Parts: sequence; structure tokens; C-alpha cells
Amino acid sequence: MFRLRTPVLLLFVLNAFWLACGEQDELVGPISQSQDNDTVGQSTDSIYDDSTLWDKFGSDTYVIDQEVMCFSPWALNGQVRLWVQDNEIIHVVRLSDGQELDEPRTGLYRTIDELFNLAISAENHADIYNIAYDSLYGYPHHISIDWNLDCYDDEISYTTTLIQISD
Repeated sequence: MFRLRTPVLLLFVLNAFWLACGEQDELVGPISQSQDNDTVGQSTDSIYDDSTLWDKFGSDTYVIDQEVMCFSPWALNGQVRLWVQDNEIIHVVRLSDGQELDEPRTGLYRTIDELFNLAISAENHADIYNIAYDSLYGYPHHISIDWNLDCYDDEISYTTTLIQISD
């Protein structure tokens, strides 16, 4: 009996790791140090105000540092640097050792536009969320989401710092 329970338990635990931090169906030195627009339960109007502030800079090409925290082995990368061109992530490097990351290890990371979509999705579908916007550029600096209080492994958080905006 012990021989059967151990593999079944191991498969259950591994499955939880692989399924955690999955995408929701609705998801579509730093140049700014000020991230003090911290809100819980922020209204969509405020999200759009911050999105408008970000849009004012008019760039879809930039470099950001991002860290994802969740119950997934792919989140063990630590902080990474993302190069975004035309709102697409084109290059990902782990900052701790300079290693370039490939899919699927880059699948958790989000562009700034995707972070705005995630913020709207969290507002509409999450049980608990906390979003802090950068006061200078308006992008979501920190997003913390618990989609369902009854699930123990669906929490996810993103911390993003803008490094460079390109013309």
C-alpha cells in the first residue's frame, strides 16, 4: 500500500506545481523610484487614469525588471530583465546570473500592457487584489492577486520596475 501512495502523492504535488500560476482566460538603475499610488480594490476608472498616464509616454518599446512570485517552479527564476519591442517580450535574462531564459520559463512574465489587462481582470474576477501604480509613469509597479480564496495555490504577484523607455 505504501508503494502505491507515495507515487500518487508525488504526482499530485508535481501536478499542483505545474498547474499553479496558470494564465487566466481574461489575461490578455530604474528611471522611476516613486511607486506610492498603492490601492486595494481600486476602481476601473483609476486603472484607466494610470493607463492614460502610461500611454502619454507613447512607447511600446522599453526595458523592465520584473519578479513573479507564485506557487510554480518557473517562478524560481528570481528577478529578470525583459526587453519589450512593439509590446512583445523579445528577450529575457535572469539578473542573478545573466542567463537568457527560453519558453516555457518566460511564460509567466508580462508586458506593461498585459499588466494593465491583468489589473482589470483582477478587479473583475479576483477575490482579493492589491495594485500599486508608479506615480511618475503610471504603469502597474506591483500587482498581488488571490483569484479564489478557496484555492491554496492560485496566488500570484508581479513587481515591475521600468529601466528604460525607447523612442
